[in-house]
Amino acid sequence: MAHSLRSGPAQDCDLVKPANTIPISTIDEYDADKAVHCLLYVLKKLGGAADLYTLLKIIYFADKRHLERYGRFLFGDTYRAMKAGPVPSGAYDAIKVVRGDSNWCRPHPLAKKALGVEGQSIIALMESDLGLFSDSDLECLDETIEEAKQLGWKGLWRRSHRDPAFRAADFNGEMSIEGIAKSLPNADALLEYLRDPCPE
Repeated sequence: MAHSLRSGPAQDCDLVKPANTIPISTIDEYDADKAVHCLLYVLKKLGGAADLYTLLKIIYFADKRHLERYGRFLFGDTYRAMKAGPVPSGAYDAIKVVRGDSNWCRPHPLAKKALGVEGQSIIALMESDLGLFSDSDLECLDETIEEAKQLGWKGLWRRSHRDPAFRAADFNGEMSIEGIAKSLPNADALLEYLRDPCPE
């Protein structure tokens, strides 16, 4: 299937400025509620529960797929290159809020109502709001979820730790949007789009 960066969801031209290095935060403002609903969506597709590793890696690879095709992330998260591989900081904060294991998380008022913990699993306590998602969001999430089912935990681990953007980042450092974009097949066109998504 062919995809055009220019035909993807509309961008706010004021949010993205030309730059040699593009911080992730300039693409979209982080949407905490959509992050939680995205976690819910993935959990429901996995039967209502999943381990933390699988859940967060699906978010990363779905985000990366959506960036490649449509020039944006699903809910404006930022990524860090941690021991467990690429980690979406905001989505991970939402889960830490539910687990009660950190006082240094960005606010996620919906998280405790929507998500729970049973042993090593994160569980969905409510349905996701599909009205928050574009068709392209669901396309990329669904494809990535199906791939994850085929790969299994070990396959996801290998794929995430071999990921070029992850390997290029400093340990525990932020993974820049430029670094992630450079690891994609359409890197040149994508970087051009990110620097000027609304050309005159």
